[in-house]
Amino acid sequence: MYNNNMNNDVRGLLIQADQARERGDFKESLELLGDAIVASQVERKDEKLVDALASQALAYRHLFDKTNSKNYLILAKHSCMAAVELARQIEEPSAIAIALYNLGKVQESSGELEEALKNYTEAVAQNVNRPAMISEMKTRLSVLEFRKGDKEAMGRFDVALSELKASEDKDHYAKAVWESGAYMHMAEALLPTDKSKAKQLLDEAGKVIASDMRLKLRKGQLEKLRSKLDAVS
Repeated sequence: MYNNNMNNDVRGLLIQADQARERGDFKESLELLGDAIVASQVERKDEKLVDALASQALAYRHLFDKTNSKNYLILAKHSCMAAVELARQIEEPSAIAIALYNLGKVQESSGELEEALKNYTEAVAQNVNRPAMISEMKTRLSVLEFRKGDKEAMGRFDVALSELKASEDKDHYAKAVWESGAYMHMAEALLPTDKSKAKQLLDEAGKVIASDMRLKLRKGQLEKLRSKLDAVS
C-alpha cells in the first residue's frame, strides 16, 4: 500500500528511482517508479506523473542498451507516448518539451528518424525558460540532422554545444549528463567518416564524466563507444 511519508512522497520516490537507475539497478528503479506513479495520483501532481513516465522510459532504454532486446524499446516508446499525452493535457511547456524529446530519442533508437526529427523540432520550439536543457535538445537535433546528410548541421551543433557549456543550470548533475551526452552523440555519428574528430569528442566527454563520480552510466556508455572507435579501421 502507498505510504505517504517523507521518504515515499512522489518527489522522494523519483529521486530514489533515479539513484537506483544510475547504480544500474533497473529493477529497483522501475519498482520505485511504479510507486511514484501511484503517489503522483494520491498527491494530485500530474506533472510528476509525466516525470515518472519519462524516467520509466529512460530505464527501459538503458535495459535495451544492456540486453539489445527491442521489447524494451517498445515499452520505452509507449511510456513516452503516454507522457506526451499527459503533458499536453496539463499544458505545461516544460513537460511537453521533455516528453516530446524523450519520445524522439526512443524513435531515433528504433530507426524512426523522420518521427524523431519532428518531435525534437517541436520540443525545441516550446517556450521553456531553461537554456541549458533547450541547448542540449538542440545538440541532439543537429546530430540527427547531420546523420541524415545535412553537413551544415555540424555548425549548428557547435553553436548549441557552446550555449550549453556557457549556460547555468539548477541541476549540475543533469547539465553534466547533457554535456557529456552531446559530445558522445556527435562522436558516434562521426565514427564512420572522421575517426580523429570522434576521438576528440569522446576525450571531451571523458573529462566531463571524470568531473562527477555520479555519472556511472555515462562512463559505461563512453567505454562502449571507445570500443567501437577502436574497431573502426
